[in-house]
Amino acid sequence: MVATALARDLRADQIALADRVTQEMLLVFGALNFKAIDLSAPGFIEAAIAVAARGHRAGSGVGADMYLSMRRQAGVAGPFQPVLPEFDAAQLRRDLTVLGPIAAKKLMADGVMIPDAAQRVFTMTAGRVSKNALAGVRDTISGSTVQDDEAVAYARQTSSGACDFCIRMAENTYRSAFSAIYSSGRRKRNRKAQPAGSTFHDHCRCTLVTLFKGEIAPGAKERASTSKAWAEADRNGVSFRDFAKQAGLDLGF
Repeated sequence: MVATALARDLRADQIALADRVTQEMLLVFGALNFKAIDLSAPGFIEAAIAVAARGHRAGSGVGADMYLSMRRQAGVAGPFQPVLPEFDAAQLRRDLTVLGPIAAKKLMADGVMIPDAAQRVFTMTAGRVSKNALAGVRDTISGSTVQDDEAVAYARQTSSGACDFCIRMAENTYRSAFSAIYSSGRRKRNRKAQPAGSTFHDHCRCTLVTLFKGEIAPGAKERASTSKAWAEADRNGVSFRDFAKQAGLDLGF
């Protein structure tokens, strides 16, 4: 089971990274001149991409260190090299074009005054840059989980006051972990790293944690009837978390 201290440290590290990226975005946002959008937008976008790239590298380091810490805490022996994700500058450039100059033009065309338009555009662009930086953390953990023979699954942990989207996405990861543990006692996975960053929205505070083989509840693999019980509960509209609590399941999260 992931130690509470580790989960707390991971959330704190992500918040610190997001805050640092947001502060850097404040410094570069002035490059976007709302009275000369077309002229200033390219420079602003490239500066924002540079902020995201630095954050992504830092996030990948945070994710790698945390993954190895979770691995050690689970008692897993032997070396493992965390899988570091690639930074998609091209996609972010497209995103920032829409959220930056295009959004700014539309807001002003709709009669929004420049100070209000600037605040909205900053919130959107900084959120997207922050998301890309934190993808370094999340995609390192998810990609490493997929490639590590000692790992079973990863699950999403929401923050307090999480939105409906995050709760639904977290539910999906718990179901996947349940399937990996209880269905056949064997992992069913794609060996190619699957980026998880895209399932997180801008300004999201959710984290990912990994479950390792040694953490599976004793006898869990033999309880084949559990899968049947879950299928019936699911048909009756019971959420997985409620089902797991009622059944006394321990997925290690």
